[in-house]
Amino acid sequence: MDRLERQVEGDHDALLTARANLGAVLCRLGRLDELERVLSAVLASYESTGGRGDGETLSIRNDLAAVLHARRRYEEAAVVLREVEVSTVRRYGEGHPSTLRARHNLANVLVDVGSRQEAAEILKSCLSGYRRILGPDHPLVRSITGQLDWLIDELA
Repeated sequence: MDRLERQVEGDHDALLTARANLGAVLCRLGRLDELERVLSAVLASYESTGGRGDGETLSIRNDLAAVLHARRRYEEAAVVLREVEVSTVRRYGEGHPSTLRARHNLANVLVDVGSRQEAAEILKSCLSGYRRILGPDHPLVRSITGQLDWLIDELA
């Protein structure tokens, strides 16, 4: 990585790709502190070149929120995911799979924050969208259905 950084300047695509790949390895190794630092650097690069609403930027912000969630920093993850959700709707529209993914991730964090009613409402919306796109028998639809059923039981 150091050699590549010396060979290319600034936010070259090859360097950003290498950093993102390093992030995937760190994730698999469970080295979340290092992963957070790498993703933060990649995010800063993407934001400077593509802006906060760029598709790659949104993806990296989503990944960073997942790391915050895994590190039990739920409030921080929720803030990032709320921003990602708004930007994703603006970029792709209400029913786009990226929007549904952003909302599903937000709902997962909201459960851990303690905002279960809001999470249930978001999951209902996600479930409707995923059923329309993927069909009722898709594994993701089944998973969200189970998650929503559990959450409704918890709220009762």
